[in-house]
Amino acid sequence: MISYEVGKRYDAAIRGEGTQFDLADDGAFLAVYFSRPDEKEVAQFGAENPFEFRFVTLQGIMMCVFRIGSLNWMDAPYTPHLSQNLTKFTLPNEGEGLSLTLSLFDCSNGELMKLRYMSMSTTFTKKFFAEAMDLKMKPFSKAEYFSSLNDIYAKYSTKDLLKLSSPGFKIH
Repeated sequence: MISYEVGKRYDAAIRGEGTQFDLADDGAFLAVYFSRPDEKEVAQFGAENPFEFRFVTLQGIMMCVFRIGSLNWMDAPYTPHLSQNLTKFTLPNEGEGLSLTLSLFDCSNGELMKLRYMSMSTTFTKKFFAEAMDLKMKPFSKAEYFSSLNDIYAKYSTKDLLKLSSPGFKIH
């Protein structure tokens, strides 16, 4: 498990703008990479702002679609086959859910600008895990995954993915 601290710089976060979603035994991690985010963008990641997370599975890839505060909807692909720190799925007890760490990095220098911790609902966690477990049981090819991902992005915008996704988890 990696320990993150706001204000510190992480070499792995120096990259192009984008998003990354991953599952591990200790929870979910959603990273957003903006180049030189302004104060308004950083503020949207605060706990006082709404957050919504949905998903749709296309061509064997879970496409996570999410909105942070008043920012535009974003998406991040996911397959459990690429989760290096996921060895098991632990279904939650009633009243418990998947913990999600949301982070904002300035990808121009790797600085962690904001961290936010949330717990998803039991119902959504069970639905998400069921889909991820189903995918994990299917054969996987990294080459086919990236080919399918390119095909999905050629066919669908983030708005299209949002329309295809089912209602998910929301914090107001």
